[in-house]
Amino acid sequence: MTINRGLRAVSGLVLVAMLAVALMACGSDKKDDKGGSASVDSPTTTSGKKLDDCAYAKQLTDDLGQFTMSLPDTSAASITGVDQGIDALNKLDSEMVSFISQMKGYQLSGDVAKVNSAFISFFEDFRNQIPEVRKAAQSGDTSKLSQFTVTFGTDLNTKLEKIHDDNKGAFDKLNKCQL
Repeated sequence: MTINRGLRAVSGLVLVAMLAVALMACGSDKKDDKGGSASVDSPTTTSGKKLDDCAYAKQLTDDLGQFTMSLPDTSAASITGVDQGIDALNKLDSEMVSFISQMKGYQLSGDVAKVNSAFISFFEDFRNQIPEVRKAAQSGDTSKLSQFTVTFGTDLNTKLEKIHDDNKGAFDKLNKCQL
């Protein structure tokens, strides 16, 4: 699987997870709604050893896997109230902070550093939309959630295609790596 397809799949998974959580929260009994927000606002970067292109591809793939495994269960059976939906959104927010922080800690150079910066910006932009989704879920605003779904789906494709198109040489190198 190429790096771009992997990120597209993970981003799609995150979108599906976030919207499933929000929609389940909207359809649930609101009596127990406490609201909520993520307590983590500024990620800290960690230093690591310098990664060559293939080491970056492997590390990113590993970190993407850990990120997706850390996301909460969003099945209909697992979210029975607004509180659980909001908790799942808060967990998503927290895990995104961690994932972005890991990406910022990669020691890279050249084209790969540019690709990584673009991916960081992509995930930061996505994370910045979570409060709006949380608010819509808390208020039961399904039309706002539907609007978010359409907008994010379009943005996802546009932004990831732009990252790929702007960095074809780097992706060609990364896609040759044996993971």
